[in-house]
Amino acid sequence: MKSILHTTLILSVTFILSGCFKDNDGEGECNPNAVCYTQPPETLYVTLHLSDSPDGSPVKVRLYVGDVDDGQLFDSFTTTLSEETYLLPVNTDYSAEAEYSDGEITIIAVDGDRLNRKSFENCDVTCYDYDHGITLDLELE
Repeated sequence: MKSILHTTLILSVTFILSGCFKDNDGEGECNPNAVCYTQPPETLYVTLHLSDSPDGSPVKVRLYVGDVDDGQLFDSFTTTLSEETYLLPVNTDYSAEAEYSDGEITIIAVDGDRLNRKSFENCDVTCYDYDHGITLDLELE
């Protein structure tokens, strides 16, 4: 008798918990308590990760809309910080280069990526990820 009661209790809990989440056309779970931004973001963050110059001098940084080779220069600066962050328009390619000095030697690091919106479905609603962004890795190894 205890075994039947125990099995019934386990099955009941399983059904109750599975009822909390609705299958969303096989693409995920439905969580009505999840934060869902239904308006797509127009801007997101682009973060530049930098290293210290081997000789301790400030790093020269250039950020481009498009590719480094043929893109439009967006910003140019020198810094001793390890990170710079920009809030920029989405659906755009960004690239950057950092120029490090090691005495008479110049070392150039380049990286680029496309800043896109990320979305997911929750309870048959398209939600947008406002925490998504890209990181351009300009660090020395």
